[in-house]
Amino acid sequence: MNLPKIFYQKPWHLLMLCIVVLTSSLTYLITADIFRTDARLKLDICLYHLHMREAKAYRHHTFRLLNQTCRTVTQQVTSQPNTDRMQYTTTDSETKNECLFVLPSILILTPFDNFASFFHQYFNLLNSLSYPHCRLRIALGIDKYGVPSPKLAKRQISRISHKFRSIEVYNLDIPDDATLMLASHSDKHNETIQLNRRRRLAQVRNFLLMSALRDEKYVLWLDSDLREVPQDLIQTLLSAHVPIVVPSCMYRKAPNILDIYDRNSWRETKESKEYLNSKEPGYLMLEGYTNKSLRQYLPELKHEGKVVSLDGVGSSCLLVDANVHRRGVIFPPYLVNHHLESEGFAQIAKSLNYQLFGMPNILVIH
Repeated sequence: MNLPKIFYQKPWHLLMLCIVVLTSSLTYLITADIFRTDARLKLDICLYHLHMREAKAYRHHTFRLLNQTCRTVTQQVTSQPNTDRMQYTTTDSETKNECLFVLPSILILTPFDNFASFFHQYFNLLNSLSYPHCRLRIALGIDKYGVPSPKLAKRQISRISHKFRSIEVYNLDIPDDATLMLASHSDKHNETIQLNRRRRLAQVRNFLLMSALRDEKYVLWLDSDLREVPQDLIQTLLSAHVPIVVPSCMYRKAPNILDIYDRNSWRETKESKEYLNSKEPGYLMLEGYTNKSLRQYLPELKHEGKVVSLDGVGSSCLLVDANVHRRGVIFPPYLVNHHLESEGFAQIAKSLNYQLFGMPNILVIH
C-alpha cells in the first residue's frame, strides 16, 4: 500500500487517522441504531393504539353476541326435559369463549332456613336481575330436617333450573345440639340467642361456600327473604371495582318509610373503638339491640359519595371477589375481635389487608 511519506516519517499520524475513522464509524452505527430503535418504538406505539381500538370494537361486538347467545340458549334449554340439575351449554365454542371473555361468572350462595315460605319470592327476585342468567350459578343450602325436604325442594327447583347456568341444592346437616340450634324465623333476632344462632349460621355459610365454589370470579351472598333488589344490582356492585362491597339493606317501616335492616355494615368511630377496647376478650359486640350504637351505619354515609369505606359488613347482600374466599377469608363461628359470622368475616379480611366498601345509595329491601 502506498501511503504518504508523512505516515512513514511520523507513524503516530497514521494512528490518529485510524482513531478518527473508527470513531466516525462507531458514531454512524450508534446514531443509525438510535434512529432505528426510535422508529421501532413509534411503530410499536402505533400498533398498540391500533390494537386497543380493535379490542374495544371487539368487546362491543362480543357483548352484543353475548346477549344474543343467552337468549338463544334460554330458548333451546326451555324446550328440553327438566332435570334436578341443568347446566347451560352452547354448541358454538367460539361464541362460548366470547361469552366468557366479556362478563365474569357469578356464584350466588343462599342458605335457606324456611324454604317453603320464601322459595317463590326468592326466585322471582333472581329472575328480575338483568345480569345475563347464563353467567349465574346458584347454590342453595337447605336444612336436612327442614320443610319441605331437600328431595322435594330439588323437584321444585328442577322446574326453573333451565333459566340459569345451573342450580344446585346442598343438604345442610350441621349439628343441632343446644349450643347451635337455629331459631325459628319469627324470633331469629332475639338478642339472647344471637351467639348460638350466628355460630351456626357461620358454619352453614362456610359449608355452602366450600361445597359450591369452583371457577367463578365473584361470589354474591343473598338472604333468602329479600323482598326487592335493583334489576342491575350485580352490574352496579361490580362497577365499584373493589374486592368486598355491600349495598344498604333496608326494610319498610311504613309504605313510604324505610329504616335500616342490616346494621352489620358500619364504620368504626373513636368512641366505638374505645368502647370495644374496654371489653373482655370473650365479649360479643352486637349492633341494633339494647346498646346504643357508637358506629356509623352504611346508609348514614350517603353524603360521602357512591362508594365509601367500611369496617364491618353484613351478609344480607354481599359481593365478594372469589379469590378473597380462596385465600382463607371465611365466616368464623368463633369470636374475632369481639365479632363473628359476617362481621368476623370483615375482621379477617382486614387482617389480610383487604379493604371493605359499601354503596350507601344502592338499596335492597328486606
